Amino acid sequence: MRSLWKQSGVRVSSAGHVSLRGRAAKKLRDLFPPPSTPNSLSSSGVAAIAITVSPDELADLTDTPVKSLQCSWLDQKGWIYTLSRMGNPKVLRSYAEQKLGMASAHPGDSEPDFTAWTTA
Repeated sequence: MRSLWKQSGVRVSSAGHVSLRGRAAKKLRDLFPPPSTPNSLSSSGVAAIAITVSPDELADLTDTPVKSLQCSWLDQKGWIYTLSRMGNPKVLRSYAEQKLGMASAHPGDSEPDFTAWTTA
């Protein structure tokens, strides 16, 4: 029985951690291939837009990859942000677009002009 267990490629540690090797790992990769580019597609296959500004975008915006200096820049400019558990500043994408002067994707409560629909 022990030889069959070794041949399967599945290992379970005394702490209950499971690791796969050989054919078992290949089968799992075939069943669940990793995404080609992370965060590019949602589960429905539609392109997903991240809710927060990426770390690279934030570093580009603040001109520094250093977290404490990014927070200082955000504070000086009056930006609203939160810190993740790892201490990384997180800025909502919609808020950043608003602060940078981009047009809102949802323009207010403007009504369409219905005058063309009047009957003569």
